[in-house]
Amino acid sequence: MSGAYARLKNIQIGYSLTRETVKKLPFSRVRMYVSGEDLLTISRLGIYKGVIDPEMKPEDGKVSPYPFATSISFGLNIDL
Repeated sequence: MSGAYARLKNIQIGYSLTRETVKKLPFSRVRMYVSGEDLLTISRLGIYKGVIDPEMKPEDGKVSPYPFATSISFGLNIDL
């Protein structure tokens, strides 16, 4: 059986307000974003929902019973 998989490890999507919109505010630049880490793992069997991380190398025949952590962050960058 193949151990091949594809993983969406990191992604960031952002939007900067237009210059016309920013002129109405007391800022020189405004950017909003959302980013995510370890969002999705896909193998031949479908979306990976197991508790064993496929990137983890077993040491002494033991594998961690804990899954990798998924994190999602939202942010706002403002330049004065």
